[in-house]
Amino acid sequence: MNQTNRHIETADLSAVFNLEIAGQKVDGRTVAARSFRVIAGDLMDQLARQPKPSEAVMIRQAAILLTSDQTQFSMSHGELGLNASSLAIRPTTNYTLNTSAGLAALGSEIYFAVENSGYAKVMEYTRLAGADTTTASDVTAHCDRYIPAGIHDLIPADDLSALFVLTHGAPNKVYCYNFYWASSDEKLQSAWHEWDFGPGARIVSGAYLKGNVFLTVERNDGLWLEKVNLTAGSRPAQTSRQIHLDRRATVTGEYQQTTNMTQFILPYRPAKDRFEIVRGDAFTTRPQTLIDPSTYVWITDNIVEVPASEIAGPVVIGEGYEFSFEFSTQYMRTQRGEAITTGRTTLRTFSVNFVDTAYFKTSVAPYGFNPNVEEILPAKLSQFSGKTLGAASFRLNAPAYATGTHRFQVYGQNTTTRIRIVNDTYAASTFVAAEWEANYYNRSRT
Repeated sequence: MNQTNRHIETADLSAVFNLEIAGQKVDGRTVAARSFRVIAGDLMDQLARQPKPSEAVMIRQAAILLTSDQTQFSMSHGELGLNASSLAIRPTTNYTLNTSAGLAALGSEIYFAVENSGYAKVMEYTRLAGADTTTASDVTAHCDRYIPAGIHDLIPADDLSALFVLTHGAPNKVYCYNFYWASSDEKLQSAWHEWDFGPGARIVSGAYLKGNVFLTVERNDGLWLEKVNLTAGSRPAQTSRQIHLDRRATVTGEYQQTTNMTQFILPYRPAKDRFEIVRGDAFTTRPQTLIDPSTYVWITDNIVEVPASEIAGPVVIGEGYEFSFEFSTQYMRTQRGEAITTGRTTLRTFSVNFVDTAYFKTSVAPYGFNPNVEEILPAKLSQFSGKTLGAASFRLNAPAYATGTHRFQVYGQNTTTRIRIVNDTYAASTFVAAEWEANYYNRSRT
């Protein structure tokens, strides 16, 4: 059995204790019974005194969740009072769960994985006021067949309201779940997204600690311990802005006077097609600019040279990746917030609000394919046309950050149109809101 906050110690095998499981008295000398007794004793030790009546009620109502591969149990105080020799263990639900991933406690919720037909679901046990606490809700119901089967690790991040999922079905990805509770019984956000660590990578295990996700990643050049810093405002010490590169590191070049080249020795063997070098703020005339990747000369798999002198200070290296966000299908809604699925909704325009953003692209496919892609440099948007002036100049010049709103045309039916926001550069883009305009037609009888 798996259990949360498990604390197992050696128990006296000769003692017989009254243990109630599913309403039946059982021999307290069994392995499972002794384990549960130690848990109760540990809880009593933490309390360090006889509980008050109000505390006894709270403990009686609370339960420790226990699970096998097919049945979930709750453990609470039994009929003989609140002590280590009286425990009640009762079956509550029958979910065939993935025991390899076990249980993950996140705030007042418990998460576990259920798998079938090659895909996985993540279930959430939540204690709601006046509701059945033994019923789990499927937090992947709105994105069915999203996570491949083979989940082997659930990593909770309580201070971020997030859960990270590792699966053998997609060994190079981390599936991330973010949620937001507006009240004890109203959840306003339940969103999934994924991190792709590139072909050839295999994520072995992971853990979360103080704003950082630590991952053990097997790559072509060995086994690496990699860190994803999720702390707000984090950035490299060499720059005043965040540099969005995977496997990011800092190196200093050595100038080769005879060849007029600067050589960088890298701490790992990167994917050459995605490798980038960004100047730090020590390059006062060109801070946070990209050294043209087309000029890279590879001496070995981890030694690269670039033209001219690039030794004014440390540079930031890493592998580029694509950030993309696709809007879900938009519907007209009633006054009660219910979606109207009848009639025809034709999207006219979309508007996105951004903060401290240097670059992004809009991809609009009115018929679901052949998208129209437009590069957006917020700092260079024309006030009159809404078009970007000089988008090509961004690639090799310092990024300029801006805050504002960008409106773009769609003109497609809501159920077929695909709208994506993309950023495949190292510069930041932050979106805080979006809105849309549409024409709605619905036949009605008269």
